[in-house]
Amino acid sequence: MSYKFHLEQPARVLFGCGARKHLGDVIKPDDVAALVCGSRTLIANGTVEEIKSNLACDTVDLIQLPSCEPTITTVNDLTTKLKSVNYSKVIGLGGGSTLDSVKAGSIVARQPGSTDISDYLEGIGQGFELTTPGPEIILLPTTAGTGSEATKNAVIFSPEHQVKKSIRSPLLLPSFVIIDPELHASCNATITTHSGMDAITQCFESFISIRATEYTRTLAMAGFKLGIENIIQAIQFPNDLDARTALAHCAFNSGVSLANSGLGVAHGLSAAFGDTANLSHGASCSILLPFAATLNQKYCSESYCQLATAIGLRTADQLTAHIRNLCDLLQVPSKLADVGLTAEALPKIVERSYGNSMSGNPFRPEPGKLAAELITFFG
Repeated sequence: MSYKFHLEQPARVLFGCGARKHLGDVIKPDDVAALVCGSRTLIANGTVEEIKSNLACDTVDLIQLPSCEPTITTVNDLTTKLKSVNYSKVIGLGGGSTLDSVKAGSIVARQPGSTDISDYLEGIGQGFELTTPGPEIILLPTTAGTGSEATKNAVIFSPEHQVKKSIRSPLLLPSFVIIDPELHASCNATITTHSGMDAITQCFESFISIRATEYTRTLAMAGFKLGIENIIQAIQFPNDLDARTALAHCAFNSGVSLANSGLGVAHGLSAAFGDTANLSHGASCSILLPFAATLNQKYCSESYCQLATAIGLRTADQLTAHIRNLCDLLQVPSKLADVGLTAEALPKIVERSYGNSMSGNPFRPEPGKLAAELITFFG
């Protein structure tokens, strides 16, 4: 077999239950560290204090983020705090929003020019490039969803433009990732559903992406199988660490896969769809995955059959039906009215959806036809 691939991923990854206890192994006594957390639950239940107590350095400043997806304002606020102290390590503890904020804020804080995140955002910024490395970034994801711990980009919402855009550079890759499924057990059913379906969607779209490689397809297929077969168990039995471990593995695979092969129409639409309907990214992906599976089926039936076989099915039709049935079982909304949208909103959503994610889709849907397909599917 002859094939090529280019791979970008974190320098070091430690995965497994209890892995968080090894954070102290990479923190030196003379380090000045910031511990950035976006979860009030982890602060209240003592997890943050436990992690701080295992660090040998004299200075560990706790910075708490607001509970929302990153915006230009929240990231600039974090950047200001990180710039005010010469931190040698920045530790991100939380879900994908926290990790994206930490990656963006840490790197922008060290740039010699502008430290306004908006100047670096693709498509709407000033086109400024990231040139100077930031402090060492250590990430501990507490949800199994976005795979942000494995990617070189961070997604930021611009209220002025009403879009989510990325800041992207190899400098955003963390130096150390610790994935401890025990940190995920505090996630409620809604968070587990939305984050898990986001990871499953990322594996699915990475597998069928036109930029997929044999390497990323292997990771994406394994992640898809882990997610599909364990998400219900993790929702129903949140302390089942085997199921939590499987979803965490799914999420990490999805991050590496998407970072190196791209995504597709579900993620292309998710930002504008979610903003318009006031939904989280994970909720949007949950809703859009069955649509993406239906839309793309005739363009990549062989890939569908491969994914079907991985989860014990046979045909492309069976795979698409299984995805729809899973979403029905998880009570994922299936009608526009369920999320407060009307058919009239879809053309504008589609207009805002032709970014980097859409370019990986097996075919490029024409905007008018895509809006019509959405109306037909969601009613």
